[in-house]
Amino acid sequence: MATGSLRASAVLLAFFGLTLPLMPVQAVLLRVSDKAARRFPHWYHRQVCRILGITLKVEGAVVHDAPALLVCNHTSWLDIPVLSALAPVSFVAKLEVGGWPFVSALARLQRSIFIDLFLSPCSRPTGGLHTTLEGMCCPATACSYQAGL
Repeated sequence: MATGSLRASAVLLAFFGLTLPLMPVQAVLLRVSDKAARRFPHWYHRQVCRILGITLKVEGAVVHDAPALLVCNHTSWLDIPVLSALAPVSFVAKLEVGGWPFVSALARLQRSIFIDLFLSPCSRPTGGLHTTLEGMCCPATACSYQAGL
């Protein structure tokens, strides 16, 4: 087996070895502690970044004492662990992500907000994203990619 394939296998094994046992932990936290359920994915994604060999360099800070909306330019699957490793966030995702095997379970555990991009803004529920953010455990930070608005 080539060195690259061996490393990729080790990374996948470590990712699933961390993720699968922690999914039920987050499911319980969602039921018993809003604060812990917001912070746990933040810790988890820092561990995922370590597994992937990602070193984070932070300039500035995310608001922690008030609701915020981060709008990002989505470039890869690494965006999710990197952004979540920086601060406790929830993501705004297109509706179909909610139907993807395994990914949808992870998204729901992080309290992602799913929106239908094909509905016109007038057809979306009254209040839209603003109302959804207000309903989240405050202070809450949501992260949206351009297509998710």
